[in-house]
Amino acid sequence: MSLYADTPLRRTRQLLADLTLLAWIALWLWLAARVHDTVVALAAPAREVERAGADFRTGMEGAGRSAEGVPLVGDELREALLDVGGAGDRLAAAGQSGQEAVERLALLLGVAVAVFPALLALALWLPPRLRWLRQARATRRLGQADGAAIEELLALRALLRPLPEVTATLRSLPAGEDPVAAWRRGDPGVVRALATSEYRRLGLRERRSGRGSSTTGIR
Repeated sequence: MSLYADTPLRRTRQLLADLTLLAWIALWLWLAARVHDTVVALAAPAREVERAGADFRTGMEGAGRSAEGVPLVGDELREALLDVGGAGDRLAAAGQSGQEAVERLALLLGVAVAVFPALLALALWLPPRLRWLRQARATRRLGQADGAAIEELLALRALLRPLPEVTATLRSLPAGEDPVAAWRRGDPGVVRALATSEYRRLGLRERRSGRGSSTTGIR
C-alpha cells in the first residue's frame, strides 16, 4: 500500500507535512535535551556538599587513627572523632539526595518539553493522514475493478462530500444542464467527470473501469 499520493502536487504536500512533523519533533527533542542539561547543572552545589561531607568524614577518620597513639585517652578520642565524622556522612547523604531530586526534576521537565508538543503535532497530523490512507486504499481498489458501476459509485462519493467541496466540484464540470440530474440519468460524461474529481481530490491517477485502459493525466 502506497503511503503517498500519485500526483506530484499532493505527494509533495504530504512529504512536506511529514518532514515538518519530523522537524517539529526533532526541535522539541533538542530543546528537551537542553532543558534537561540545564536543570542537571543546578545539582552542582549538591555535588559540592556531598564531596565536602565525604572529605570531612575522611579527615575525621584520619584524625581518629592518629589519636589512637595518645596515651590514656587515645581510644576515647578516636571514638569522639569518628562520631564527629558521622556528621560528614549525613552531609554527604543530604548532598546526594539533593542531586537525585534535581535529576528527577530534570527528567520530568525534559519529558514534558518533548512529549506534549509531539503529541499535539501527532494529534493534528495523524487523523487526516489515516483518513486519506483509508480513502485512497478504497479508491484504488475500486479503480482496479471492472464495470461502469465503479465510476458511478465514485461519482456518488464525489457528490456526498461536504457541501463546499461538492459546490466546487460542480463548478468544475462543463456548463450546461443540472449536473446532479445528469448524474441521476447516468450521463456518461458527467459521471466520468465526477469520478475524475474524486481521483483528483485524493491525488490519485485515474483508472478507467471497464474500458481496458487507464489514464495518468491527472496531476
